[in-house]
Amino acid sequence: LVDESDGNFEPGDFSLREAIEQANANPGLDEITFAPSLFGQTIQLNGTQLFATDHLSIVGSAANPVTIDAQNASRVLTIRDRDLTLEGLRLIRGNGLTGGKLESVDGYGGALLVDKTSGIVSLTMIDCEISDSHATQQGGGAFSDGVTLLRNSRFISNTALSHGGGFAADNVNVTALNTTFQKNDSRGFGGGLHSLTGTMTVRDSVFEGNSTHSGGGALDTPGNIVISSTLFTGNTSDSYGGAINASAALVITNSTLSGNTADRSGGAIYTVGSAKITNSTIVYNRANNDQISGPVGGGIATSNANVTLNNTIVAGNDLRTPPQALGILRSDIERFGSSGAAVDVANSHNNVIGNPQTSGGLTNGPNGNIVGVLANEVVLPLTDNGGQSPTHDLAENSPALDAGSNAFALDENSQPLTLDQRGSGFDRIVSGTVDVGAFEVQGPTADYVVDTLVDESDGDYSTGDLSLREAIELANANPGAEAIGFSLALLGKTITLNGNHLLVTDALSIVGSAESPVIIDANNASRVLTSHADLHLEGLNLMRGNGLANSSANSSTGFGGALNVTQQTGQIKFTMFDCNVSESNAPQKGGGIYTDAITEISRSSIEGNTAQGAGGGFAGAGGTLHLMDSAVASNKADHGGGLITFPGSTIERCQILDNHVVQSGGGIESGGSTYVIDSLLHESPSKPVGC
Repeated sequence: LVDESDGNFEPGDFSLREAIEQANANPGLDEITFAPSLFGQTIQLNGTQLFATDHLSIVGSAANPVTIDAQNASRVLTIRDRDLTLEGLRLIRGNGLTGGKLESVDGYGGALLVDKTSGIVSLTMIDCEISDSHATQQGGGAFSDGVTLLRNSRFISNTALSHGGGFAADNVNVTALNTTFQKNDSRGFGGGLHSLTGTMTVRDSVFEGNSTHSGGGALDTPGNIVISSTLFTGNTSDSYGGAINASAALVITNSTLSGNTADRSGGAIYTVGSAKITNSTIVYNRANNDQISGPVGGGIATSNANVTLNNTIVAGNDLRTPPQALGILRSDIERFGSSGAAVDVANSHNNVIGNPQTSGGLTNGPNGNIVGVLANEVVLPLTDNGGQSPTHDLAENSPALDAGSNAFALDENSQPLTLDQRGSGFDRIVSGTVDVGAFEVQGPTADYVVDTLVDESDGDYSTGDLSLREAIELANANPGAEAIGFSLALLGKTITLNGNHLLVTDALSIVGSAESPVIIDANNASRVLTSHADLHLEGLNLMRGNGLANSSANSSTGFGGALNVTQQTGQIKFTMFDCNVSESNAPQKGGGIYTDAITEISRSSIEGNTAQGAGGGFAGAGGTLHLMDSAVASNKADHGGGLITFPGSTIERCQILDNHVVQSGGGIESGGSTYVIDSLLHESPSKPVGC
């Protein structure tokens, strides 16, 4: 692990720097590997970058990468005029301001520089990470003059004072496969990824939380862009294109752009070239217009009518205008610079578009297009629905269900799509007709189907005799995430518990029906359900839970009247859609729900619950909360009548109504910063503390 060059190459004394120097002296391609004892260990450089002058491959371990730490004193590695392959390595804390004693193209490539003075060179990175590095020019993580392939790699928290916060390339093709760009930042173009020319190809990847002061919060190039099965979320631009800034041909397939923001035009996409977008989901993006008037495109902004959409959702996007103007406006697809359509209307088919006034010229009906819908009636919140990246599942009775055209479900090579964004195991066409958007509903997937209302555990699992309790016990005993559904005959019916709560110990989904929820009634004799593992609930009514009443298995007494979702060995996730939690009581916290999980609740109601302590409807302790399109009403507590929230919680498009307290926080009491967006708080009396 010692970074030295002392001429001693004996076993146990052969450093990486010495290995590179030996490879430089040996003409032709050389491969450097590491003793297994170094896997997972860190080499700290001595203040001078590593410098390669011949074709080189450095191979560590994908499972336990070797870390090379430049300690912010130099770049990690430069190679000049030769091909480079890196596998199973972490390059961290590089500083592209200087190469140290061996300077090369100062300012380019914080951790890695592939430099070319003539000819054609290449860079291949597999199972690598570049993080926490900085460049005063381009490529906060890395800069390449060579044809580039990035596979199964990560660029995290890198910065550039010019272009390409995570990665930048010059006059070459760049391909990124199953690669993550996260929390990178640039002062120029392309917060995550930038290429000067050439074709940029991105597949099966994630761009999350990248930012730029110019165009393209996630990626930017004047060249052609081909994107498939990729997620763009939480990226920001101080100028154009919260996620993507495109100047030439742009092709997007099977991808999701959600929650991206631009301070001027194109919350998700800004394009001045042609764009063809197929089976993709573009929702909840925003443009913050710094002008008094003029279309800017919360979802897509284009300078022409060369945008072709097929089987694509564009809805729920908006723009924010200055306070002296109109405030928040729905804005899905708009053209800037001139009037007229933003979309090639004649060649765009089977799309689901939100706002008719900003539909790019598409109208409801022709070519199978559906125009004039609310986003939350089309898609559920962004979450992990399996596969390689988070997606927006389709809402129950979504207009996007089976509303696409198989004839237009084609990739960039005009070949039929076989998988949705999530990849292997998720067919693109189910039930004969493709869904609109990046997500394909796979149909019934329940591992266990409950077919009796009797709450029993008698070991008889025959048809007509599988209870919910038995299904949960079977799922607990079978390692891995599983799902429980209900026979159609049980929808809208009530399961009355036998005095003992239901206990979940392994990852589980329990799915009823949003239109005809299955009711689970604890009859005030026990909590309804306790989970110490990832839990997803959908289409259920949980009622009359009692967090005080004990049973032989009832844990966490006093916390969570109906639901207690708490970790035992590590962070867990809790999601709840289309559910109602009511008429439950806890002597401590969380009359309805108590959890320390990463929590997401949507289109649900928490009402008529009571806590003797905190959080009449909901109480959180740790984790995160994202509450959307839901109601918290008529709950009671000593403090936090409606909710006790986690620091950093977000409450969006919710109604917090008529909750009551003895002490503080009639509607909401927050343990830290809580963001309340487009929500109504009404008639929740309290002492003047909290909200």
